[in-house]
Amino acid sequence: MACPGGHGHRTNGRSGCGGVVTRYFGGTRLGTGGLARAYGAAAATALKNLPSCRVVRGRCLRVSFLYEDTGAVARALDALAVKRLGAAYDERAAVDITVSEADLPLLRRRLRDVTGGRIEVVDRGTDILVELDT
Repeated sequence: MACPGGHGHRTNGRSGCGGVVTRYFGGTRLGTGGLARAYGAAAATALKNLPSCRVVRGRCLRVSFLYEDTGAVARALDALAVKRLGAAYDERAAVDITVSEADLPLLRRRLRDVTGGRIEVVDRGTDILVELDT
């Protein structure tokens, strides 16, 4: 966070964020030092209240399965940090997901186990950043 003195980003342990503090009018009696402290305090408060997440490398996948395996697949996806992007329903059900690279081998094993191997996992060939809950 850019703020007078450059201390806001160091004291809050954040990265990859920015902010703007705007003064519409007034505050002339604070002087330059008082104004800088007021702006810094406003920026620090905003950072303190900012929700956070952890970002890791991940992959986009399409998971295709038989309709009778829908419940088992949904439970397996819910057990890991998987984000569902969309679904398609043709001869087989399919769901597009993002998953962290660390969880990918476990996800493939679980999906294979819960469907008896009747699953198709296609890597969409896209490296992405995945947000994980903190």
